[in-house]
Amino acid sequence: MKSNIFKAFPIIILSGMIFGSNLVVSRYSLGQFPPLAYISLRFLIASIGYLGLYIIIKNRSFPKNPKVIFHACVYGIIGTAIPLSCSVYSMKYLSSGVTSLLITINPVLTVLLAHYTLRDEPLTWFKFLGAMIALLGAALLIFRGETGLSDISGTNWTGYLLMVPVVLGLTLANIYARKFLMETNAMDGAAIRIMISAIVMTPLAFFTDSFHLQNVQTSGIIVLIYVSIVGTFIAFLLNFHIVKKYGATAVSTTTYISPVSATILGALFLNEEITILIIIGMVIIFSGIALMGYAPKNLKSVRHL
Repeated sequence: MKSNIFKAFPIIILSGMIFGSNLVVSRYSLGQFPPLAYISLRFLIASIGYLGLYIIIKNRSFPKNPKVIFHACVYGIIGTAIPLSCSVYSMKYLSSGVTSLLITINPVLTVLLAHYTLRDEPLTWFKFLGAMIALLGAALLIFRGETGLSDISGTNWTGYLLMVPVVLGLTLANIYARKFLMETNAMDGAAIRIMISAIVMTPLAFFTDSFHLQNVQTSGIIVLIYVSIVGTFIAFLLNFHIVKKYGATAVSTTTYISPVSATILGALFLNEEITILIIIGMVIIFSGIALMGYAPKNLKSVRHL
């Protein structure tokens, strides 16, 4: 597996940077787009991309199994539509880097919850200790009120509260996918996931009268196209390629790249702060996640909790 990760390293770096840049671009877009309009347009454009794939690829048709469609729709709502919407709103109060760091708690909670919901995902001492360390890093950022934004004085807990459905949604979606979508083709699952998000979010944006686009400039259109095509459509395909060719362990390493990418790009283009506390929190969280992925050679020596 180490050789697989080494071979996949360039594409892992690219995938992680794209996911990190998504947060930076989304925060920039808040200055021009109403959040719901931005989110729905992003999903609509990405959905058109997936529909194009089904047209272009020979011998490839949209899934017709009702169970697959139903489970992928549930997965899309709890794992994409809700988390993405809340994460975009949270960036009114948190920097791209801090938001990305808090999102990394998703695999930590997934490991803890999977122990009680999935038979093949036992919780070992290494996973448990790693999870506790990662949660400690997140707690440090939260209880110290770190926002990564110099223009926000004091702690506004709205941003942290909005991150709760983000992390919980992603965690529950991971568990749900492992229980009901393990045999589903990754491209089909991703396509339905994006399309149902567009179907859910677009009427909501119209209903709330959010499609006021008079403040949108050329730069806003450019970043919308980028986040829709590169950050959503291509990013999911890259993940699909990494999983298929190099395995799940390789794709999980993008967890380390995205927060670094978001933090650096946010500082360069949005004047976000990189404080000592953010760096310490990042190191603690990454250390915990690394420990969670450690498996000793003698598996019998690891006690299941």
